[in-house]
Amino acid sequence: MRILFIIIIVGLLILVVNIILLVLIIKLIWRCSLPPKHDVNLKARIVGGVSVSNITDYQFAAAIVEIREESTVDLLLCGATVISRRWLLTAAHCIDYFEDNEDPKESVYITVGNLDWRKGNKHNLLSWVYHEEFDSSTLDNDIGLIRVKQILSKQYEQAISLASENYEYKPHTKARIVGWGHTNYSFLHLPSTEMLNRADIHIIEQRRCVDIYKKFGFTVTDSMFCAGTQEGGKDACKLDSGGAIFERGLLIGIISWGHECAKKDQPGVYVRINCYKNWIMETTKKLGAPLNIIKKKSEEISTTATYNVTSSGWMLETVSFQD
Repeated sequence: MRILFIIIIVGLLILVVNIILLVLIIKLIWRCSLPPKHDVNLKARIVGGVSVSNITDYQFAAAIVEIREESTVDLLLCGATVISRRWLLTAAHCIDYFEDNEDPKESVYITVGNLDWRKGNKHNLLSWVYHEEFDSSTLDNDIGLIRVKQILSKQYEQAISLASENYEYKPHTKARIVGWGHTNYSFLHLPSTEMLNRADIHIIEQRRCVDIYKKFGFTVTDSMFCAGTQEGGKDACKLDSGGAIFERGLLIGIISWGHECAKKDQPGVYVRINCYKNWIMETTKKLGAPLNIIKKKSEEISTTATYNVTSSGWMLETVSFQD
């Protein structure tokens, strides 16, 4: 009787181990099947873009980096955008990815303030959160916040203004994307380059965006928008996720997902920033470092001669910190 009992216990243990292994395998397969949104080329990053020559125009651009203990080279994970002295915006799926690390505070950091993400100012993570209704299968509500330990006030670290609720995503409007991701979908097996790249693309009519991805089995929700070029050739790609798409000095979206990169009639898909103002304000308040809206005249917020802040934007700044 005792032998039979032992055999049953051993059988149950083997069953439990097999179930755990199956769950891990399914999770790995799911991660690999997520809609891609970044790439690599031996010369550039953003597909079809050009190298950024001056960081002063892109002081809001940040990189999420993972420390690789088994390697001397750290790994670029995603992009992010500085919106205040303490907070950055990124894609929820980027946070979901690095949360799998045993201790993200020790294994992940932010770099800002340099065209080369490896040489930027390092900032440690203090806390992070992504939207409570984030859907990892559709990437709906693909937005998250990262709070850093060290204040983002060093040289070439500056917040960008965010588009307000009344911002209109008008078709054919030119916008700019920036990132350190891959520059060619065919070379995703190679490491990304180190220098920041940019590309100018155009907002695409929402109905067309929905129809394009419907044929691929993907859903474009009301909190997303598409941007690209009619002929293809310009797009965000792998490792650009979480980074910025902006227009006239306003952050209008977060790089989220797409079907391959820079293909004709396959534009990139972005998070509509103007849908999440209340979520950003409420979430930062809950986490002890609330953001207040600061109204400034456009001439008080300088970016570049090409991109000037307009009255449709709202500027976030931390008021008081309870660290």
